[in-house]
Amino acid sequence: MHTAASSGDVSLETAREKVSHYFAAAPTGVELVKTEQWIPTINKTRIEKMYDKVGQTRISRTWVLPGMNHKDTALMYLVNETLVGNKNSPLYNRLVDDLQIATSVSGYAHGRLVSGEYSLTIDVKPGVDPAHVLDVVDEVIADYLRDGPSAEITENAKLSVNMYMLGTLESKSTIGRFLAEGQLYAGDPLAVKQEIEWYNSATTGELRAVANRWLSRNYYQLTLEPFPELVTKDSAVDRSTSPPVTEVSDIQFPPIETTVLDNGMNLVVATRGSIPLVDVSIQIDTGNTANSQEAPGTANAVFGLLQEGTRDYDAYELAAELDRIGMNARSSAGNERSSFGFRILRTNLDESLELAAEMLRYPTFPEDELDKIKQQLFAVLATIEKNPTRFANSYFSRAMYGADSPLGMIWTPQLVNDFSVDKLREFHEREIAPDNMTVFMIGDITLDEAKKSVESAFSSWKAKSDSRRQPIGAATASEPRVILVHQPDAVQSMIVAGHAIDPYDPEVSTELTLMNGVFGGAFESRINMNLREDKSWSYGVRSRVSRNASGDQTFAVAGSVQTDKTMESMQEIMREYEEYVSDRPATAEELERVKLNRTRSL
Repeated sequence: MHTAASSGDVSLETAREKVSHYFAAAPTGVELVKTEQWIPTINKTRIEKMYDKVGQTRISRTWVLPGMNHKDTALMYLVNETLVGNKNSPLYNRLVDDLQIATSVSGYAHGRLVSGEYSLTIDVKPGVDPAHVLDVVDEVIADYLRDGPSAEITENAKLSVNMYMLGTLESKSTIGRFLAEGQLYAGDPLAVKQEIEWYNSATTGELRAVANRWLSRNYYQLTLEPFPELVTKDSAVDRSTSPPVTEVSDIQFPPIETTVLDNGMNLVVATRGSIPLVDVSIQIDTGNTANSQEAPGTANAVFGLLQEGTRDYDAYELAAELDRIGMNARSSAGNERSSFGFRILRTNLDESLELAAEMLRYPTFPEDELDKIKQQLFAVLATIEKNPTRFANSYFSRAMYGADSPLGMIWTPQLVNDFSVDKLREFHEREIAPDNMTVFMIGDITLDEAKKSVESAFSSWKAKSDSRRQPIGAATASEPRVILVHQPDAVQSMIVAGHAIDPYDPEVSTELTLMNGVFGGAFESRINMNLREDKSWSYGVRSRVSRNASGDQTFAVAGSVQTDKTMESMQEIMREYEEYVSDRPATAEELERVKLNRTRSL
């Protein structure tokens, strides 16, 4: 809804004709949510102090008020006028003229859409103790709350309001503002007349009552004082450069032990520390690459529902059991490998593994829980339809690997609707079994202890997997191209730019990590320093290497930039790519920085 107010030498008919002519075809906007009035409660008076480069101490004290169009907020304007508004008002007179302990006192009452505030500001005379000033302020306010303002000063305040309102009639723009604000905020262009009526009919008793309703509440107070005179001691330390790191602690990795259980489950244990905690990560050799063509999101749904009900527990009972032993389980599907993990107290390890076996072996995939997942996905898709940048990485993967690849899957409402309990159970039966699982344990536990606990929970599970996991294979994108996804009125553009590289090779993985660290993998990397720090076109742009063991990987730059700098940002990204592999490779200084960061962060 738009509001137009015209004031001056113009008739209603003429104004309507002009507004209709120029604005009737204006495009409609989005529906706005109107926030209801809400008056916050300050549970406790809060008093703070800060310092700045100022010449005298200033005290500010603020109380909450109702919002605009509320009678109390209007009358608090008169309270302010009769308390501090002029030379004869009690607080001003006492602080500035009588005791001369402040150089100025002011206040204001202001109503906003949601709530309002009343504030006092006192500039303390240099050399006067602010605590003494506050004692006087509290005393004068207490007198006002007890006795209210005098009749004379109240009438003077009303006269001041009326003279101000009469003065506004000389300004057509001010009249127009009153009319527009009245219509916009109160639904009545003449709402100001009600406010004037409140002012003129107010009694001293009403002002005292209003002041008691609001000024007797808790408040926020800030005292701003000049910086104290401090002297810096002479120092012999050279602060022009960072202190050198002369010694690096040796990194002591715990020994890693492995074994295989009779049912084919692998166990890897790293014993470390004396804290009675164990980190458990169960890695399962399946994921999105095992999805069928007609149900490409199945792996995500299966691992998303493992904790929503089993043979022995419904979702709520299972959640209660997990809470009872402090087990915060996490499960997720990856492309080539999926995971189920948690951290647990050593004393609760056996129980946690029993529950893990229950969830991995006997999930029921309840229909009602699947429906909840579907509704969540529909909500995400609705958001993405309005903001497709959320799917930028998925669009990039589809462009790189093709629509038929497991990495080319794009969520659609049809895919979500096609989910069924039968499909989830079929995926679980063939893909999740002990012989394609590896249990990693790190913490206060030995290999023998871990093996005993895992066997107790999993040894009776003898099933064999029949995985349909397919290799990712080669990327299909070979020729340079630009793909645009249009998002009207976007304030930022999401850019993903990259290309395919060879499959994962442990012999060159470290070099790739170092290269990425220089190019775009860290805050101080080239691409981020260019687009964020130098150009100020982005909050942050990074590069990454995807890790695929069964097919081509990708190296890509991704980040959001100003809409009006989209083309220029793409040009800068391409320039950085080209220069890195031609005349501006990684320098020794950049490489050393990344090496030190990677090793010392361990």
